[in-house]
Amino acid sequence: MDYSKFVTDEILDEIASVAKVAWNHGWAESSAGNLSLRLNVDAKHPKSDLVLITGTGIRMRELAENPGPETLGLFERGGQEKLECLWGSGKQTSEWFSHFEVHNVLASRFPEKRAVLHVHPTYTLAWLEVAYREIRFADSVDGTLEDAGHTIKKGISFITGKEDDHEDLPKEKMRRWGVMVRRLLSRLEESHVYLKDGVDVVEGMGMGSEGLATATSTVFKSGCGVVLWPKHGAIAVGEDLQACLDKLEVVDKAAKVDLLVRASKHV
Repeated sequence: MDYSKFVTDEILDEIASVAKVAWNHGWAESSAGNLSLRLNVDAKHPKSDLVLITGTGIRMRELAENPGPETLGLFERGGQEKLECLWGSGKQTSEWFSHFEVHNVLASRFPEKRAVLHVHPTYTLAWLEVAYREIRFADSVDGTLEDAGHTIKKGISFITGKEDDHEDLPKEKMRRWGVMVRRLLSRLEESHVYLKDGVDVVEGMGMGSEGLATATSTVFKSGCGVVLWPKHGAIAVGEDLQACLDKLEVVDKAAKVDLLVRASKHV
């Protein structure tokens, strides 16, 4: 079968456009950041979906200039350890575990969501660092913030890979993350349009690890739109890559506003 026919010019143009914006935002330093799209090659058999994904070591700026077989690879959807490349680059991104596990969840629960985008948003990362320190070391986090502003319908589904948190701080730390995320989202009215499905946190997992993939895909089962990875970045799902980018831009703007407001002491 000629699999190249499924990788249309329209798809490649969308990939180039999103990659260019991510690079211009400064969210994809070096070879950071990756993206994927689920392509249905047979409407009668959803499990025949293929995943188009960035290759390993590919820079977003390269993807923006040259979206094609040198920078992308087409693979069968699944969590196999070894995947057969059907078109393009034979080496998928180092975050392929997360992409494929998330696509498996989306295909079974939210088939209209066919895109996954992971980047390193600057203000989001800074906000996560500040939030983590407050959560970890503060005596308390003001519980009244849980009701501040408008609430997002999805609750926090915090997952941590650190055993001591499971034993010592799971419920309290989850509550604190929930408070911080709700405060973050209350900074922008647009949150209630673009982030209405919620924002969650997965902490303590190594980059590209199976643990990160499992935890992240588990959170996406709730239907949330964005998962934040402290000290790493953020990953979004949506109907297309532009929708993913919209969500990440709104999160990053909210993070910037929250950091500036708190720095001014007018919390």
